[in-house]
Amino acid sequence: MKKYQKALAAIGTLVTAGLAGMHYANRIIAKKACEKELLFNQEGNYYSFRFGNIFYTKQGSGQPLLLIHELNPACSHIEFKAIIEELSTQYTVYTMDLLGCGRSDKPAITYTAYLYVQMVNDFIKNVIGEPTHIIVSGMASSPVLLACSIEPDLYDKIICINPPSLQAGNKIPTPALRMLKTLIEVPVLGTFIYNLHVNQKAIERKLEKEIFYHPPTGQMSSYLLRQKKKCAAFLYESSHLNGYGSKYLYSSLRARYLNVNTFQALTNIDHSIYVIMGKEEPDARERTREYRECNCSIETALIPRTKHVPHLENPSRFLNLCQIFFN
Repeated sequence: MKKYQKALAAIGTLVTAGLAGMHYANRIIAKKACEKELLFNQEGNYYSFRFGNIFYTKQGSGQPLLLIHELNPACSHIEFKAIIEELSTQYTVYTMDLLGCGRSDKPAITYTAYLYVQMVNDFIKNVIGEPTHIIVSGMASSPVLLACSIEPDLYDKIICINPPSLQAGNKIPTPALRMLKTLIEVPVLGTFIYNLHVNQKAIERKLEKEIFYHPPTGQMSSYLLRQKKKCAAFLYESSHLNGYGSKYLYSSLRARYLNVNTFQALTNIDHSIYVIMGKEEPDARERTREYRECNCSIETALIPRTKHVPHLENPSRFLNLCQIFFN
């Protein structure tokens, strides 16, 4: 009996020490990731949404244009830094950090597409106050299209950059993914797991393999190398800003709670929609075909030698397409 008690005590000591070590590591990672305060170089305001405060910026004059970044805890309004200044010469440009991202609040909730539908519609009604053009990136396209189908009077023209495949919206949470979500949201241990997966090297690998286009021969241009280096720093800070809050959006994404079927919404929308894809994005042609088949009025374009962020890789070409579409 004494041996059993000693073994339990030893195991308890090891577990306690392990959790203490994880907690210490989590604090160090959070501090080092945010010490440069890169996301605080631009002044902005906060909109009080029902689930938390939303950071946003406003500049320029003219018809309102809202820029909405990729739906990922590492992303923020900084994604549009290369095109904001030029756009603000013709439009009143708004950017926002989605809930769970950047400088916005990161509440411990389950994030769904319909949460962002409410957030975007409320922001347009209460902050912008009139119909607005939209440029939206990646997975954030789905809730924006749903939001437009629900309250069409709030929207004018919409540009979707590399929106997800319509088939991807049919993938729903599984029991295994729900368990993973629960594990990531556990205090200390879950935060440690999040930090293992969302670290500087992991972000750099993702940029290398999935985000930026790399020519088969030769070197990337000096401009793209600088953009990639800046992106890695901004993404890392955003993914750890406000402590461990980013892990809740991350866990919801991993468990597919953000997936949503937008087929019906697209068929009902009468607005002008432009799908712009990086030509080197996987299945770029298939995805543009999907959207055109769903709604024959949707226009599409492929930007050569770009991948997931054509507005960063070739901003001049992207801005030219925007000018043609919005005017």
